[in-house]
Amino acid sequence: MPELNTSNIATYYAQMSDNDFNFFVVNNAAGLRPEIMPVVYEEMKRRGMDMQLFKQIENQNRSWTDEELNDFCELFRNFTCPVCRQDEYLLNAALIQTITGAILLTFRADYIHVNCARCLNKATLNAMLITLVSGWWSQSGLLRTPGILFDLFETWRANNKAEPSGAFRKFVLMHIDFIQQYKQQPEQLFSLIQQKTIL
Repeated sequence: MPELNTSNIATYYAQMSDNDFNFFVVNNAAGLRPEIMPVVYEEMKRRGMDMQLFKQIENQNRSWTDEELNDFCELFRNFTCPVCRQDEYLLNAALIQTITGAILLTFRADYIHVNCARCLNKATLNAMLITLVSGWWSQSGLLRTPGILFDLFETWRANNKAEPSGAFRKFVLMHIDFIQQYKQQPEQLFSLIQQKTIL
């Protein structure tokens, strides 16, 4: 097996079709080793691709500190809650998980909500109720329900803390390109939190 070096990788990228390379750039570029980034840059340049995409790849592969991510979280915290339309509480984010069992099948849904603490608590308690009632009705659900309920309890505790949650930082990281592009446009940022982020 030949050594996997930058020369081999450059040759491999050059042999990919435009569609395959574009799919790779858009969907699979996260996690590239630092030494591969210049190879991707040169291949994108050679193909005449939009180099704004390369900036997105750099963002996906950058190591952001919690402090930097918290700064991005602050862009959202004073918005009106998209659920109750109140501004009494600072916004935060929560990972809401539910699991339902149906004999042989198990259905799990994971979403990140960005709401006020009161609405996050309601969503968390609702997910607890759904999971508690219907999570046990399959073999897999029987095994996984206790863990989901524990995670939801920890989520409920995090909802009521003053600082941005880990889920908020995850939300920011998932949308970092959009946030950087529109950080001076509050209406665009608000549109991002008006829907649940599916994991």
